[in-house]
Amino acid sequence: MMNNQYCFVPRDAGFFSVLNFFVGSLHENLHIYPLFNKEELLKRIGENRHFAYWTENFNAWFDYFEPIRYSLEDNMHTTDQYLSLTKYSGENCPEEFRIPNKFKQLLQGDETKFSEWRIKSHSLYTKHIKFKQEIIDQIDNIWTANAIKHNVIGIHYRHPSHFVESGKIYLESYFEQIDLLLQKYPESKIFLATDSCYGIYAFSEKYRDKIFYIQNIDRLSMSEFLHWVFSLVDGKADSVGFINGKGYELHHKRVNQINNKNMTIDLLKEILCLSRCDQIVNT
Repeated sequence: MMNNQYCFVPRDAGFFSVLNFFVGSLHENLHIYPLFNKEELLKRIGENRHFAYWTENFNAWFDYFEPIRYSLEDNMHTTDQYLSLTKYSGENCPEEFRIPNKFKQLLQGDETKFSEWRIKSHSLYTKHIKFKQEIIDQIDNIWTANAIKHNVIGIHYRHPSHFVESGKIYLESYFEQIDLLLQKYPESKIFLATDSCYGIYAFSEKYRDKIFYIQNIDRLSMSEFLHWVFSLVDGKADSVGFINGKGYELHHKRVNQINNKNMTIDLLKEILCLSRCDQIVNT
């Protein structure tokens, strides 16, 4: 890569997998300008089964984030000059951004090396990736509405189809870790981020009024969740959780919709709420 300027087009993957590839490219000192446009993705790979975060905007990036700038004078992203740059999806960024096991090795390896990597990655992220202010304002309102004054335990409960990556993780495993934290911080509130109504019901039944979550956002209904359960009777999950070629997670169910702006903002709101928690319990 002799030229360090590229137009960044998403791979067909989950939102934060794509964002990882983006930050990994920043790690390689590339100047990349995102173009979240479905037609450009289809030109590069011919199919769209995972990345569902399109809007009516030509570049959906601008519905979620501010334009990318690498200097005060940089207007590449705001004047459409970036559209003429070579298209790139981060395929050559460092392995720890692309391959889960490589990140796991880094996380569990030398503590100093991981700390240095994390500080550099975080500084690049905070310098270049700015959420739209209206999204941040909504997070502030959620925190205020729930009168957050004590320790907050964050739970990220993903659709169980992720067992293809994480192995079988039962609710009891979550409860065990949460209960240990509640022993240490008994006044804690618990923020739940989940893409399914099943997750809401399961944790609310256990923790009652300690639980809070974002109301009225798009989640898989119990009916949709049951379709996934019964699909396991006749099929076997592949490496990405598809069964007989069909995906059952929220973004799989919505991928063919033209405008998923609200769904994506819901996702970002949950993640930003998790970032404000004092502890995180996840897979």
